[in-house]
Amino acid sequence: MRLHRLALAFAALVAATTAGTDARAQRCTADFECQRTGLRGEARCVGDTLVITQSRCVGGTCRSMDTRQSCATRGAGRCIGNVFEATTGRCDALLGRCVQRADRDVCIPSCNCRQNVLTIATERCSPNIGCHRATVQCEAGCTCEPEPRCLDGPAGK
Repeated sequence: MRLHRLALAFAALVAATTAGTDARAQRCTADFECQRTGLRGEARCVGDTLVITQSRCVGGTCRSMDTRQSCATRGAGRCIGNVFEATTGRCDALLGRCVQRADRDVCIPSCNCRQNVLTIATERCSPNIGCHRATVQCEAGCTCEPEPRCLDGPAGK
């Protein structure tokens, strides 16, 4: 009986020691020994920021490290005649990189009246703001015919 308890205690000690060994960080001499998911690592997007988590060999131990890259494109666009063109960036976690694309907006004169909001667009283009548009909240409604304007008096009359 006493031998049985001693054997159980020894087995418990071995199990505890083995569990502690598995929990320790992996020993290494180079980064490639730590790679679990390939060289690119695990990518995720946090807003417009690409975060890549990789396992690296630091001081002989594998450590998880994040590298961050902003994907947001800042700055003005450009006008080519009445076309506004701007490059925008976004984070793509599946590709593990920032993706750039050119957005184009053709500046054409227009008028729109919806739910008492009058929006007038012109064919003018500026590199800093894009196509020129004006928006006005009209209390009594709006119209585009014969010309864009807010209506006078109570809505619907």
